[in-house]
Amino acid sequence: GERAALATVAARAKVPFAGLWLDAPQDVAAARIETRSGDASDATPAVLDAQSALDTGDIAGDIAWARIDAGRTPTECAEKAAQALAAAGIRPADSPDGSR
Repeated sequence: GERAALATVAARAKVPFAGLWLDAPQDVAAARIETRSGDASDATPAVLDAQSALDTGDIAGDIAWARIDAGRTPTECAEKAAQALAAAGIRPADSPDGSR
């Protein structure tokens, strides 16, 4: 599938890869979409509804990526993502101002 293909591309390019799977309750995702403005996301309530209607089967056991509860605050999600990346041996790149 698509997730395995991403890991394969990274391996062929000899770059580290750790997949992060973010889940949020539908009502949380909808509220966030409604309050967005001026960002790069193309998500709309209609896109959310269409994605939610897709029959993905029981993918819970099929995801080897680190799962993050995206219903939490952005700070909590970022902390969980950083922990997952660190567990995979991936360190964040330096930011332009030299901080991490």
